[in-house]
Amino acid sequence: MTIKRAGGVVSIELFRTDVAGNRIEDLSDTFVSGSVSYREDLGGGVPMTFDMTLIKGPRLSPLEDFVSPYLTIRYDDGTQLGPVRLGVFLVTQPKVSVTQRTSTQVYTCEDLTAVARDAVFTATWKIPTGTNIASAITAILQDAGLVNVAMPDSTKVTGYNRAYPKGMTNLEAANKLCVAAGWWNVYSDVHGVIRTQPMRLLTNSTAALTITDDDYINTIEHTPTQGQVGNVVVVRRERSDQPTLYAIRKNTDVDSPISIPNVGREILYTGAPIDAEDAEDQSDVDTLADRLIEEARSYERVVSLTIPPDMALIGKQHQVAMLDIKTDDGFDFYGRYWVREWSCGLSAKDAPLKLTLARLVRLGRGEDVSQ
Repeated sequence: MTIKRAGGVVSIELFRTDVAGNRIEDLSDTFVSGSVSYREDLGGGVPMTFDMTLIKGPRLSPLEDFVSPYLTIRYDDGTQLGPVRLGVFLVTQPKVSVTQRTSTQVYTCEDLTAVARDAVFTATWKIPTGTNIASAITAILQDAGLVNVAMPDSTKVTGYNRAYPKGMTNLEAANKLCVAAGWWNVYSDVHGVIRTQPMRLLTNSTAALTITDDDYINTIEHTPTQGQVGNVVVVRRERSDQPTLYAIRKNTDVDSPISIPNVGREILYTGAPIDAEDAEDQSDVDTLADRLIEEARSYERVVSLTIPPDMALIGKQHQVAMLDIKTDDGFDFYGRYWVREWSCGLSAKDAPLKLTLARLVRLGRGEDVSQ
């Protein structure tokens, strides 16, 4: 798959919207530059942000308004990408620089999961046994003021009573129930719809694209990952009203550079057991442990690189990319990687896509051949 094309003109549109993503006002004449960024492993935080620089005076109300950027690229060969919406974001308080004639506002906006993060229960939120989990999550998110919520179709119900205390955030409660369903944490897609997906092993996922020597721009870097690597995962469900459940996974694969046989010791991922308080049963604990040991072993190689914009990755979550890159110095990055972070720069000249990838599978070439 070739992702680089010759030339092109980038155009960016910016609109003020409501929480449902409906356009209210065109702000494109105020937009100077920005970037949309995503990071997958934030542990229940806000995964997608939008940094933007505006001019021409204040036209947005922080913590009240929402914005959506749109990207269009017209290539020299006549083809066009977009306009593509890149998300719906809550406007935060700006950093403002003012001269006698001009003003510049710099915002770091957050995706719509921030609305659920900022909302808290004003009384105990009770979920009785037998409640459909998708419906329970939807109700919690709508209680926070979110409009467009689309949970997976599921018949899974709660197996025991739950009571989330006054003061807990709606986002925390929703993500706890995602554990009960065996799903990833909720996220906001590029259209501002709150979604989640069933957990799956990314090792077996189809790659969204393949990046070769001809595709990346300038340099590719291998980033040290001290403090992130691990070869043992412990997941624990400990509740006063339910039996304690454990799942332990160990990386004993001799083809993995950070496995127990290769480093000669056990390294606990995250430095502590993973809390799965809201898991329904042993299968949920096992599913989480399987995914986390895959994540832990992927940190044996984390690479950063820049490619031209590609909608196979922009605005997507839990994606996989193939790297087939070999340098003249003998470094071989061949393998299957999960997309841990991406950031799409937005300016009048370019929209580079910066990626941070962690390797799921080494495919046995060059330096990667098992010793």
